[in-house]
Amino acid sequence: MISRHIKEHLKNYLSEFVYGGIDGAVTTFAVVAATAGAGLSSGVVLVLGFANLFADGFSMGISAYLSRRAEIQQQMKAVASYKNKILDNKEDIKKSLEKHFVHDYGFEGKLLEQALAVAMDDDAKITNHLLKDELGDAAGAEDDKAESLKIAGATFAAFLIVGFVPLIIYVLDYINDGNVGNLFLWASILTAIAFSIVGYLKSVITKTARIRAVFETLLLGSVAAAISYYVGYFLDNLIS
Repeated sequence: MISRHIKEHLKNYLSEFVYGGIDGAVTTFAVVAATAGAGLSSGVVLVLGFANLFADGFSMGISAYLSRRAEIQQQMKAVASYKNKILDNKEDIKKSLEKHFVHDYGFEGKLLEQALAVAMDDDAKITNHLLKDELGDAAGAEDDKAESLKIAGATFAAFLIVGFVPLIIYVLDYINDGNVGNLFLWASILTAIAFSIVGYLKSVITKTARIRAVFETLLLGSVAAAISYYVGYFLDNLIS
């Protein structure tokens, strides 16, 4: 049984896995489709496919890392700017708190003075409370490089795992000395299954209809494959 903590941890990276998986399957299968359309050998498919798999996978991982870092840094700048704004306007904050204590709690006299003194005594408490109200979860943004690396790793791993699916049949064909037939057909079937699984996971994240998410992902892959196939076919006839 997977613990609740592990499930929650995995769920945090599911969006990155889906993002990387969709891109991995689309780009790798596009290479397979293009080479099939051009009538190139399975050896060429493997060379181009694996080159694309690792190069694009690495690029996707780096992009996810840099994107997350940029997002965190922007949040931290917003937090720092708002903190300075709060500390520069403490008198306005005190007046606002005074109205709040009087109207909502009925404080007055010494009790009101004591409540205001406690509330205004700690700058950290004042800023943290107001930041939470103003910025929500972004108020707790920290420059966590480890978290950014985990996101990059999830994206890269998904790209490799799902992106390898269109190449599986070509690897088996190579191992069996070219005795596996209908390579592109099998690659299409395996990739369609991969798209369906990724589409299902996508529906979990977006909380949309599962059939619709699967269909949309399959459609995306089919269109990309069709474009690649006919571009390869056209260029092969043009150059030959």
